[in-house]
Amino acid sequence: KANAALGLRWAPIYGKVNLVADLPVHFNFYLWAGPGFAALERESIVYCQQASADRTCAAPRVDHANRLMGSAAVGMRFFTHRGGAIRLELRDTFFADSFLIDVDRRVAEQGGQTGAPASSPGLIHAVTADVGYTFIF
Repeated sequence: KANAALGLRWAPIYGKVNLVADLPVHFNFYLWAGPGFAALERESIVYCQQASADRTCAAPRVDHANRLMGSAAVGMRFFTHRGGAIRLELRDTFFADSFLIDVDRRVAEQGGQTGAPASSPGLIHAVTADVGYTFIF
């Protein structure tokens, strides 16, 4: 649903490309990493709490969680003038997963509790590619 992160950016490469003789375009390549906090919501595709007459799921289980997360990015900025830049970025946001195993759908549909937490669920990665414009103040 929402997340917030603080991070450090390292820009090891800064350069200039001349598109035409009198139009220099400055750019930088950067790496970004940092911790954050996420408010998560998951709708289950397995755990159905109420089935409809045609055997489709009328009320899937919905879980809410607040978790620590990490975020890492790699990107480039092409400066158009002192106050802005075109940004290309690839970002990975990741957090610890949790889910149930051995869910019995019949028990769940009758309102009973079923399933057990997975012992080692791993990490969820949400990878995004961004193209945008950055305003620099």
